[in-house]
Amino acid sequence: MASKLWLLLVTGALIGLQSLAIEYGSGEEDSHCGYPGISSSDCAKRGCCFDDSVPGVNWCFYSNSENKAQCSVNPVERTNCGYPGISPKECYSRGCCFNSSQPGVIWCFYPKDHTTEPKECGGSPYQRRNCGYPGISSSDCAKRGCCFDDSVPGVNWCFYSNSENKAQCSVNPVERTNCGYPGISPKECYSRGCCFNSSQPGVIWCFYPKDHSVADKCGVSPSLRRNCGYPGISSAQCASRNCCFDSSIPGVNWCFYSLTQDNAECSVAPQERHDCGYPGISLTECHSRGCCFDSSHPDVPWCFIPENKAERCNLSPE
Repeated sequence: MASKLWLLLVTGALIGLQSLAIEYGSGEEDSHCGYPGISSSDCAKRGCCFDDSVPGVNWCFYSNSENKAQCSVNPVERTNCGYPGISPKECYSRGCCFNSSQPGVIWCFYPKDHTTEPKECGGSPYQRRNCGYPGISSSDCAKRGCCFDDSVPGVNWCFYSNSENKAQCSVNPVERTNCGYPGISPKECYSRGCCFNSSQPGVIWCFYPKDHSVADKCGVSPSLRRNCGYPGISSAQCASRNCCFDSSIPGVNWCFYSLTQDNAECSVAPQERHDCGYPGISLTECHSRGCCFDSSHPDVPWCFIPENKAERCNLSPE
């Protein structure tokens, strides 16, 4: 009798574990429900599963029953969520569904409820499109009509809302204006206040939003101003150089390049940069030379000559 009872208990436990495993999934094929570094409590608020025991996979993910319900999309009605050749892992990391069982159709696609509008300031912190500058306050960010969240280090704290992104980044691929360089990362693109979409090969992936021509071109953080003049330059002389002028803050560049000029002239591929400083040069000193500074790539010049100057001065000594 005791042995039968023990057998029933073991069988029940195994069935329970199997059901739990079925509901939670394998880890590698879990559809992303959060963002890198999300806590178990924030994941639970989204009604999703959480498991941080396996490195390199999605820790906050949809349950198998949720995946089955949301990913049962007719192949001819699928909306593309990736690009040709996207891996299942990358597809799942986007919170999308993956099914490669049928050739000639989209394999990485949005779940059924992808049209549901997310919270205005929600989404992954690592996909925020910059609306400010390092150190901007919540009040200054609010004046720009943007979202503010300083709870996650290393990302943009002042950023555009989801509805603003949707409206401003809906640019026809053939009409996109380049805001970066080949191979630019989404993070660097967003830090420039630009849009990123890699779903279509052969077109520009990092591009200006629709209203970039009327954006606050001179709204550069005072500490990040790239020099366009010299000490004591007048506003008229600065204007003749087609640059911005602001003498209200001491100890910074008063005549400086606009955001549009910075993005255009400093979009130099890392391997094509011409050194404008020396190892260890500071951002401030680099900008005081009128040069560009980007320390996101190791083993290449961080302080480098702008694109227009590099082309103009790249002459043979002979």
